[in-house]
Amino acid sequence: MKIYDKILFLIGIFLAGAMDMALGNFIAHCMIKFFGPVEHVMFTYIFAIAFALLPDIDALLQRVSHGKILSNHRNWPHWPLLILPIIFFTINIFSFFYAVLACLCLFIHYIHDSVDLQENGGGIEWLAPFSDSQYQISIKRIKTEKLIVEFPKEKIEKIKKKKETMYRWLKKYYLKITENSLLGILALITSLIINIIW
Repeated sequence: MKIYDKILFLIGIFLAGAMDMALGNFIAHCMIKFFGPVEHVMFTYIFAIAFALLPDIDALLQRVSHGKILSNHRNWPHWPLLILPIIFFTINIFSFFYAVLACLCLFIHYIHDSVDLQENGGGIEWLAPFSDSQYQISIKRIKTEKLIVEFPKEKIEKIKKKKETMYRWLKKYYLKITENSLLGILALITSLIINIIW
């Protein structure tokens, strides 16, 4: 990969994570405002943003295990029934406030990944490890009248067979002006403005 492509890849990763960063920042700000001051404000914002991005660590794990990142990287870090209790009970040993903050940031990431802004999204496995079906919140409702759409394992396997690389996916959805890139940037700017004025 040329240096130009590497820079574009990093910009694309930033833009793809912008909505999650914005939501984590906003949740931290609300928690600080509503539940009292915290001793380390900057740490709280960084902590929240890190947990809002944490489920996408499976992309890095995919890079290590397979040598490349595919766009359909939603593995066990995207299993709310498994991850949320583990994170809550682990962090709650040290702080209830940060345990709730971490879980809210993870939960909003799961909601964001479940919304159908991309035609091959497929949602996440909300009921894993008990079910391997993925569920998507269908706000566009182009192909269905249902709000929640279930994708059984067979349909997910068809989506995964496309094996679109992360770089190609970033170029398609974030490295040009799209609904995804604009919403992410606007959300991040808005959350930072809210930090300043509220």
